[in-house]
Amino acid sequence: MMDERRFQELGDLLLDGELSAAEAGELRAHLQAEPAAVSTLLQATRDHVICRTALRPEDPALLRERTRRMLDAWRPSQRHAAVHAVLARVDRRRRWSQVRRWGGLAAAALLLALLTPILWDALRQPFAPIDAQAPELVEVHGEVRREGGLMATRGDRLAIGGELAVASEASVTLGWADGTRMVLSASGMITRLPGPGQRVRLAHGELRVLAAHRDAEHPLEVVCPDASVRVIGTAFAITVAEGRSRLAVSDGLVRLQRASDSVWSLVGAGQEVEAARLPLPRAIVFDVDHLAALSRAIAAGREPWASSHAALRAQVPAWLADTTPAPAILDVPANRPTNAGHHEARRVLYQLTQALLGLSLSARLDGDQRVQAVARERLQALTTIVLTGDHADIVGCDMLTVYGLQAADLLRGLPGWSGEDDALIARWILRELQPRAERSLRTDGTAWRHRGLVAALSIAAWRGDQATVIALMGEVRRDISTNFAPAPLAQLRTRMAMAEQDDESLFQALSHLLLAADIGRIAGGDVTPPPPAWNDAVTCFLDHLAGSQQTWTQQRFFLRALAGPGPWRSPAAARLVTGADPPQATYCWYFPTLVARDPRRE
Repeated sequence: MMDERRFQELGDLLLDGELSAAEAGELRAHLQAEPAAVSTLLQATRDHVICRTALRPEDPALLRERTRRMLDAWRPSQRHAAVHAVLARVDRRRRWSQVRRWGGLAAAALLLALLTPILWDALRQPFAPIDAQAPELVEVHGEVRREGGLMATRGDRLAIGGELAVASEASVTLGWADGTRMVLSASGMITRLPGPGQRVRLAHGELRVLAAHRDAEHPLEVVCPDASVRVIGTAFAITVAEGRSRLAVSDGLVRLQRASDSVWSLVGAGQEVEAARLPLPRAIVFDVDHLAALSRAIAAGREPWASSHAALRAQVPAWLADTTPAPAILDVPANRPTNAGHHEARRVLYQLTQALLGLSLSARLDGDQRVQAVARERLQALTTIVLTGDHADIVGCDMLTVYGLQAADLLRGLPGWSGEDDALIARWILRELQPRAERSLRTDGTAWRHRGLVAALSIAAWRGDQATVIALMGEVRRDISTNFAPAPLAQLRTRMAMAEQDDESLFQALSHLLLAADIGRIAGGDVTPPPPAWNDAVTCFLDHLAGSQQTWTQQRFFLRALAGPGPWRSPAAARLVTGADPPQATYCWYFPTLVARDPRRE
């Protein structure tokens, strides 16, 4: 506890401009511990202003105006706390010139008579409440300066309008009461902005942020020269160089908006984006919001996502060790019981695409650069395969187009993706994927057409062609209304009951059409419910599995993808799910719980 005499000494030194750095720290600590002392120091400052003004008496009107300006210059405004105003003066430690002795009670009486109305009005104005949102400088390394070129020290607070600038090798960490942390480095400069949440302007340099979760009415916002970042709670870093900003998100979800045209996109964990690249392409089937929710669910140990993610990671070492070369040409003969070549071709492609998608998903969720590098190598190998044979198109739509583009979509959200990779996929689509999808759509076979629809949807989604996605979803709905109308569905139900076997056509149709619906919703924004015939077909499929003693592997694994809220999924499917996620992929060729069950909806 500082005694009154010592406080008076420090106050006099402050007013005379002779307060040392050590003494300033001592005075600051006392003011923070004893808020009542602020009023005493403010009164001394008022008296000092009067004395300084009286040294050069002039006409009364000019004297009144000069005094009012001086009082307004130091009096705290409504948005700054009184304690911060005083502490700022302690930090500045300006050298005021010594007040020359002046005498004459008559001159003093005349001065007080002139100034009493002004001082009385000033004293009656209440001080603004202390700024509880002001962040504290919890760590300071190297040369860090505040507004006016003053050196910043640990324990300082950044008021609204306050600035911080760091040298090239310096850094400063700001801490908010809710746990939010910001680290400014790389010759950076920030200014705290007014607003309902935590708002700062980053002029240049790098700002790393760990944002605590808060309500949507009080977000955290970083304003850059060419863009702004708005979050509710996440971890990210944003860098500004030569007026251009670059955002890297390590956890959660961030809204990046370009200043010039207000175009914005959501940026998720593992993504690194420049504002000039906005808008980002929409995802094919696995959007960044879903990924962010998955990451939070996995980190929190929520089930079934945590165990599904653990099963995925358990397979990664084997995929990394597998060096199976991709064939240059692969013959895919027709699918007949006596034709082993068809199944062998599927096995080869399955081995390649399952590992590719598994590695791509693992790289996106975990940010492992080695996993990402191996996944990219596998994707490049997949783009070199040429399929021949009677069933090359039907297999190519599934295992090249759908699964290959889904893997590419996961990888292009990571920092290693480049314009050369985009060009590689574009050439692959024109040369190999699009012709197969178009030929499949022109066939009469239902299985071929459904595969062609999903392949065409995947290509349109990759290109960001939402109009084509919406148009293709119209064809999906027409197919559902035709193929699952009451008459054909009744025939199918009878045939399934009499034969007591799984009906491959129903299973294949449902799995491909459900995938099409997901692409339409995520890539095209199509939230139109399915035709009523879809629910009838799903009920038929579930009734058949519930009444059967067979353990059809793919069909029962598909239940995980089918389970969930409507309108395309059925909660009834969850009652038939047994066991953990399988080691082999089914829906989308990677773990259906991670893809189909969205933590945002549960």
